[in-house]
Amino acid sequence: MRRYRTVLACSLSALALAGACIPALATPYNDSSVTGGSEAWNQWVQEWETVATDYTKVSLTPGEDETQLNFAWYSQNNGSAATPVVHFGTDPSSLTAFTGTAAAVDTSLTDGVAYDYNHVTVTGLEAKGLGGAMKKLMGGGKNAAESLKEKLEAKGFEVTLYESPMDKIQKRIAAGEKVDFNIYFAGKDTIADFVGAQDLIITLVDVAGGFQAVARPGFGMTKGGGEIPWYVFELPVIVIGCQQPTILADIPQARTYINTYDSAPATLDVLVDELMAGPEAFKGKDPIDSFCGMWDTHL
Repeated sequence: MRRYRTVLACSLSALALAGACIPALATPYNDSSVTGGSEAWNQWVQEWETVATDYTKVSLTPGEDETQLNFAWYSQNNGSAATPVVHFGTDPSSLTAFTGTAAAVDTSLTDGVAYDYNHVTVTGLEAKGLGGAMKKLMGGGKNAAESLKEKLEAKGFEVTLYESPMDKIQKRIAAGEKVDFNIYFAGKDTIADFVGAQDLIITLVDVAGGFQAVARPGFGMTKGGGEIPWYVFELPVIVIGCQQPTILADIPQARTYINTYDSAPATLDVLVDELMAGPEAFKGKDPIDSFCGMWDTHL
């Protein structure tokens, strides 16, 4: 068995569906300006120009894990330093104050008007629902991709967690930096460079569905990115489903697919040991139809 030393780990997030599949339909069926027509949609369209140029609206984004929530907004510079504070809690009479950071914004992004960028991270949140509870129970609340990276590195592998161009753009926007969106199109590597940079790719799909009967992975909207394994014939690729055992239906091009059924630290330990031992180490019997009754998952 070839000993792979350079590994690219791609981690996919989840889009949970309540026991249903959404068909991929061509325009205009997925164009809400055509199929919507509701009063609320029409009002949103009319107000969009005002909304788009209101830089003081607050943006909410997920934090590093389920215990964090990010708040970001611009405030007009009035000559004094910005002091971003978010008062957060479930009881209006007993809110916790979280302070953050602020910095000047490049005025070329705000039509020449001086603004300060404000960022506050609320921490200590509790994951609600079965999905969050199970994630904490099975994985200790830690990102499964990061845990797998640490375990592979402990075995002597060099591991890189994939970060798409869109992820990089979002981080720069969150930091109040000027963004060149050309990197979305021009920032991708050539196939030769991409293939030459790693020996093996692991696509780890950690999808906790909670009370939903079906949960699907969500793929980043990245031109030529590494989230969707288009490179299965250029590089060895292993797709691993941690929570939902039906991921092969979403990534049927996978040549090697493993179900672990959870992302507990002990499970990831066994996974790494068996990956190093080779195919003969995987002796479990499939308790479900992991091919999902589809012909293309057998190809």
